[in-house]
Amino acid sequence: MKWNEARGKLGQCEADLRRLLAEAASEGDYASVLRITEWAKAVAALVAEGGPAPAGGAGAANAAPAKSGSATESALSGGRKARGKADEYPRFYRRGDELVKVGWSRKDRKEYNHRAGRRAIDAVGAAVRQLGAKGRMFTGDKLLPLTDPTDGSRIADYQGYVALAWLKHLGIVEQHGRKSGYTLVPDKQIDSIVTAAWPELAEWRG
Repeated sequence: MKWNEARGKLGQCEADLRRLLAEAASEGDYASVLRITEWAKAVAALVAEGGPAPAGGAGAANAAPAKSGSATESALSGGRKARGKADEYPRFYRRGDELVKVGWSRKDRKEYNHRAGRRAIDAVGAAVRQLGAKGRMFTGDKLLPLTDPTDGSRIADYQGYVALAWLKHLGIVEQHGRKSGYTLVPDKQIDSIVTAAWPELAEWRG
């Protein structure tokens, strides 16, 4: 029935929103994360309603068919070009005692950057060492909230994700899909790798 087909479309919409949500989070596009989350919740609520198919309801049958060569195809073509550009990112730099992560926004087609203090890197290093002990898998959310190991003050959540991205870049942690989580790479000494890599970062001049 068309009702079941419509519910299937909603389910696919929810899955697509989840994918976009993960991409927005990985790009540091936190404004989009908040907006997409609300949309995904609304669509999920519609999917969960279920219920019997309504009587009649020919509206779906009267929907206009998609046109070939439409804006959708153009968007897909543009997405492939943007993906090639995105493959060059993230890049990491240093400005004083700050780590600078430079990413590529597919939405805005331009670079963006986020920063994390060295104390955030040390806090994340300590957290992943504990969470990833004995090969355990962990998610980025499990790192939060982060506190400065020297004085116990709160560190902004986004800095934790910037630091985690750098540890991944250094090969200290391995990501398993967008949602599954991370594991520590065996025999990687976090402190020594971070200490050696820090002075090798190019100076940020943005």
